[in-house]
Amino acid sequence: MLPLNKHTQESNIMKLIKVISVFALSVLASGLAFAQEKGLVVVKSINGPVEFAAAGKAYTVKQGDAIQESFVVRTLPGATVKLAFSNGSVVALDPSTTLELSEYKQNNGASVRGKDFTTFAKEPENTSSKTSLTLSGGKIFVNVAPLAPASSFAVNTRAGEIAVKGTSFFVHDSPTGVAVAMASGSVSMAPRGQTARAVSQGQVATFPVSQDGTVSAPSIRPTTDADKAAISTTVGIAPAAGATPATGPAASTTADADDATPGVDAEVPSKDKTNGLDVPKESPTNSPA
Repeated sequence: MLPLNKHTQESNIMKLIKVISVFALSVLASGLAFAQEKGLVVVKSINGPVEFAAAGKAYTVKQGDAIQESFVVRTLPGATVKLAFSNGSVVALDPSTTLELSEYKQNNGASVRGKDFTTFAKEPENTSSKTSLTLSGGKIFVNVAPLAPASSFAVNTRAGEIAVKGTSFFVHDSPTGVAVAMASGSVSMAPRGQTARAVSQGQVATFPVSQDGTVSAPSIRPTTDADKAAISTTVGIAPAAGATPATGPAASTTADADDATPGVDAEVPSKDKTNGLDVPKESPTNSPA
């Protein structure tokens, strides 16, 4: 092989530098989008006994408190809870449901603090977010506000991952499988070991899951008026009439919680940093679920 002349060597070095620079900038941009801070999730209503845990500890949470990623929320029989995300999305848990906020990052989240998240018609301008929830059993109702192009919202289930951009639906993890019912928009469902498929507005897709975790082809049926009504009613923002204080071992509620969601320090939970918003307090006498 003939040795490269000086001009060719310099040209190759410049090309390599350009490639490395483009790669570094893309990595930096990706990191800036979601690594800035943890997003806020405000507890809009609690009805009945609801347990909250994070990092192996149980926390007492009341209506109006803010929680963040890593929290596991579990509703006991007869209980419900509604969560408002700072990107404008709302998630409501039915009784006997376990949901983990596996990841929730928000870029420029400080710009929305002090505002009522539930009034956002779409994700606030100049913000982006990354949301990953894990449903371990039970039923959740979800209303995802139209998200920024750089944002993502996913619900992980035993049957696979549901990717969302802006829609209203419910997910029900029952002993026999996972059902996804659409009231508006569509989602992409990626069953474990299978190609992703769309579940569109007006459809209910049920994915059977065997005891060994095998996911079978889904059955499809039309969404009923009752399904649509349940979704729109459940992810509505107003607390249910006659709501009673929670009595669970790691939960409580106040009779009147402000609709506004004042700012809170990014480090939640914390006993010392409140910045005007109550944050969960550890319950040393209780053990997490």
